Amino acid sequence: MTADRMAQQKVRALFVTPTWMATGETAAALVLADSIVAGGGEAWFLASTPAAQIVRPKFGDRVQEMSADLAANQQHWRRVIEEVDPNVIIFSELRSLLALRLNRQFPLADLSWLCDLNRLDALLVALDHVGSTPSVQKMMARLSAHALFRLISNAWRPIFERMCILLPCPLHEPGKVEGRQGHPYRSMAMPLSVDPAVRAQVRARYLGEDHAEDGRLIFHSVPRWSFRLAKTLKSPLYDCLSEILTEYVADVQEPVAIVSVNDGTLLRPSPGKRVRVVNLAGLPLAEFDALMLSSDLVLTENIVSFTLAKTVGNAPGVALVNSSTLKDILDREPEGSEIRRLALQMERRRAGSVYSHVMYPMKKQDQAAAAGRSPRRLLFNAAAPSVPMPEEMIRVGSLQSSPFIRAELYGGQQTRDLFRELLTDPARRAQVRAEDEAFIARQNALADGSAVLKRLLAGRTLGETVLANG
Repeated sequence: MTADRMAQQKVRALFVTPTWMATGETAAALVLADSIVAGGGEAWFLASTPAAQIVRPKFGDRVQEMSADLAANQQHWRRVIEEVDPNVIIFSELRSLLALRLNRQFPLADLSWLCDLNRLDALLVALDHVGSTPSVQKMMARLSAHALFRLISNAWRPIFERMCILLPCPLHEPGKVEGRQGHPYRSMAMPLSVDPAVRAQVRARYLGEDHAEDGRLIFHSVPRWSFRLAKTLKSPLYDCLSEILTEYVADVQEPVAIVSVNDGTLLRPSPGKRVRVVNLAGLPLAEFDALMLSSDLVLTENIVSFTLAKTVGNAPGVALVNSSTLKDILDREPEGSEIRRLALQMERRRAGSVYSHVMYPMKKQDQAAAAGRSPRRLLFNAAAPSVPMPEEMIRVGSLQSSPFIRAELYGGQQTRDLFRELLTDPARRAQVRAEDEAFIARQNALADGSAVLKRLLAGRTLGETVLANG
């Protein structure tokens, strides 16, 4: 494969983004589409309504919006295929590809559609955001072993055998990872930046003009699927989270504002005057990024958050996780501890509210397995609401290195010290920045998404597949 041959490849990409709750997947697809256009290619979208709202500002009439009508969605699909003749079809997330058949909000797949897809002479690509390829392999193997699902498996198999897996970085470790399947690529130019004037305006809006520079702005992001599931499960965590976070910034002398992007109502106002808590409903992507990049600290309860990925090289990104049982907390935290009080308060409101998690409100698989529950079922148990994730799907846990910081949600003084250091200690912030810069250097050594797609188009046999590399 020569450089000339690669350069001749014009990418005509159709993105399929059927998600109705996870906006990060769509944001990553949008970044890849921008890369394709910048590389001389073209991009179109077949998108769910939430995804269309994200991509339409940039791609306008190249966005076909899906609905709950399967026939109408397939008509949109056929029209785009006929008019565009894409040489690359990109599914926004590997796992959601399997859900195309079960997606009631924005359905697309049936057996006829699968056959049509397999007949297309296009490069089939899926983005794998969380390292779920091994889990998909196992799932396909299980389906093939059961007569009830064999028809579905046989319809999907030739598609997965053709599928090339792209691994967006910094969602993934950009350096070499032994045994990893797929093609890592540089998904965005890092670090991201915000105009100084915009930064000043954002900070003044939430900290006040007098404290725009010396105050501490904390950005908190809750994905749509997370707060919806938490509310369905009647989880009390978000009713207590303002108090938990207020406790962890108690050693910060400067004014603090915690701005949470959720459904606009999720967090309770802080009981203290020194800490301001602001709830925001979903923001346009540009406003979301400006707020995030103007902050001193970024928090989320989702360790595979695309938001965390975008913080690299800017404010420290922290994933709030829990590895403690209620007994662990009671044994560790002294009488009178605010964290002890809040953990007990949550348990009194709903038994089983304190459980191990890295993607709240999903329960980690190891705890679910210890309780004798199936890791392959959606578990909505009053005592322990959970949707356990296979460990190999927890991206950060399997990487050689990661730019993200884990903080124990009920860590007490240890987490309090961590927050103080990250917000006020220049030496600790410099350490985080140095680690981020090393990560960015590894990422910058990668080709961007457009270049990887051109390489795959120039030599189809080089494409790694889901099943063939088992």
